Amino acid sequence: MSDMSMSNMSSEIKEEVRATDPPEVSPAPANVPDIVRIGALPTNMQMSVDSDILEPVVKSQSFCRFVLENKGLLHSNSKIVFSMAQTDINSFMPLNVGANSIIERAVLKVGTKTINSTEDWNHYEAYRSMFISGENTKEREMITTGKSINFGFHYEEDTDTTADEIRIDVGREYDRDADPTNNKTTFQNYMNLKNKREFQINLSSLFTFLKMNQLPLFMLREQVSIELHFTPLASTLADSKRVSVRSGATVTGADLDIDLDSLKLVSDHIYYPTEVMDAFARQNSNMTMSYMDYHLSKQTLTATESASALNNIRNVGGAGKIITKLIVSLSNASASQHLLNAYNSRAMFGTNSLGNDSFSASLVANVKYNGEFLYPIDVDNNARHFHNVQQAEGTQPFVPKACYTSEVDNLTGDHFEDYKHDHISQRFFRQAYRLNKGERVNARGIELYHNYTKLNVHTYTQRVYLEQAKFANLSNGILVCYDA
Repeated sequence: MSDMSMSNMSSEIKEEVRATDPPEVSPAPANVPDIVRIGALPTNMQMSVDSDILEPVVKSQSFCRFVLENKGLLHSNSKIVFSMAQTDINSFMPLNVGANSIIERAVLKVGTKTINSTEDWNHYEAYRSMFISGENTKEREMITTGKSINFGFHYEEDTDTTADEIRIDVGREYDRDADPTNNKTTFQNYMNLKNKREFQINLSSLFTFLKMNQLPLFMLREQVSIELHFTPLASTLADSKRVSVRSGATVTGADLDIDLDSLKLVSDHIYYPTEVMDAFARQNSNMTMSYMDYHLSKQTLTATESASALNNIRNVGGAGKIITKLIVSLSNASASQHLLNAYNSRAMFGTNSLGNDSFSASLVANVKYNGEFLYPIDVDNNARHFHNVQQAEGTQPFVPKACYTSEVDNLTGDHFEDYKHDHISQRFFRQAYRLNKGERVNARGIELYHNYTKLNVHTYTQRVYLEQAKFANLSNGILVCYDA
């Protein structure tokens, strides 16, 4: 979520929660900055960083737990580091989520209390990845997280001026000599999992609390732990949700293991001058930090249901809470052998009057809460769906139209890792709805109206993430979380 969106949310709910806020204390003197907030300090100040490399106290192919030392402030860009235990299989991380595919659920705990916890976190990250620019993906994310969904123009052979198509661009040229019919390319060797490449995932990506706040470990009297629930290990490629494999390769469960010996937490602890940290602790013995949490509501749609128009109306929860946003996806659960693995969201398809299957049928959508619809007229235009995502996030997705809907088909027919580009066509069709009233949802909860006019015959999973405003109160070393 963008900093702008977070700032807007915070101002919207300020009045709502005033009555439930804990007693305020006098602000810190001007020379004592708010050191837990993300951002620049108002004055120049000496800072030192102490880095620890932590082993998990518990680890397996399904779960691990790290325990942090209560010292300094936890830097939000502290990292989980690991590699995959690949042998000789030509495999890679799903293009749009990268190494995040291995984490199904991430939990941040203080004592026995859960601060952040997101179910199907890897699918949520597939949505977040849509807002990373192509340059950032190509120059940084490919190296750090394994995300590589960058797009570039595909120029016709022997010309540098004509480019009617779009292709995946990872910095490598497509080679016609490899296939007389279609150009082909693969990742550079360092991207191949069989070469034991290392990945890193920032804690601020795993936990939205750390995107807004630096956790003051030195003020806590309770143990802080991070728990990661890994994506289940599959016995066959068709069922694997961890990695993608070059077309035609075979793989066993052992080839999909995480290298547990490489699994580490690199925790960075920030220190300011002792007098500053002591003064901050005295002046903020009772402090409140705002953040967002995401709750998942999901439903399975069978192949029989999706074979025709499906009017799907369901309650997705949120009763009694301040919900600021809904994020919706419709994933094909059996796409693990593709470039995106299972981390896709399918668009509608249909046939126009000319018999052209590239024509996109529409999703008719609306949201109802507190007795009113979000939109006075149902949204049935793909451009509006895209616009609503942009409005909800404050920035536009870096996704070409051919990947968002099936209205156009300008992806090249060439091969990437031996897959045709149509494996990414129409698979980024996600929706987002901004609930901008800043009011609490009543006891009836939120109703999602989605009329799927036409879908390919598959089994689908509809995921709805509810963005909820929460607070964490730190009082005398004890942290307590509560709803806004």
